[in-house]
Amino acid sequence: LIVLHQGAWGERPVDTLTSPALQKWAHDHGAQILLARTPKGIEPGPESTFLFSNGCGDLLEGILDSEGLPNLTHAERSKPVLLICTNGKRDQCCANFGRSLITQCQEALSPDMYGQILECSHLGGHRFAPTAIWLPENLVLGRLEADAVSDLLEHGVIDSQYIRGDTKLTPAQQVVQAFVWPQEITFRSCEQFGNDFHIDALV
Repeated sequence: LIVLHQGAWGERPVDTLTSPALQKWAHDHGAQILLARTPKGIEPGPESTFLFSNGCGDLLEGILDSEGLPNLTHAERSKPVLLICTNGKRDQCCANFGRSLITQCQEALSPDMYGQILECSHLGGHRFAPTAIWLPENLVLGRLEADAVSDLLEHGVIDSQYIRGDTKLTPAQQVVQAFVWPQEITFRSCEQFGNDFHIDALV
């Protein structure tokens, strides 16, 4: 669940800038909340705009209702969006590398492609900065470069070196997904025995 908030975020913006009711809604819908804002050079959308990736290949866009909650019934399909972490109050790597990447994208991409990018709050894994998440595929990316962003936005393809994994997978499954990318993989089981993982999957 992505909620637009153009102002300053602070270190833990989801905890401090979203309501308990919205946090409960996200929990009930199996969603993680991220705050987002339009980058420099893009006209901001309405402050109450939300995006919701439903896990079925759709990215929905709408306006929070009078209680500050998403109304998915009236939401419409959105074009794909790339969220790039720039949450500097949480980690300076994200601010430095994330904002640098966005600046490079602004210079290199067409206005329409650049308009598919949003800054977002912390995604985790700052050692992989610049980090991003591609919606609605829910695909987390790391050490991203402007050329890779261009290929992703224009052609929908991304090299395996940038893949960190689908958010629905466990960390161990994400490693396997990145290793076999771009082949599709179906996981049948994932068990941990001490420090070892036994993963059964079809490629």
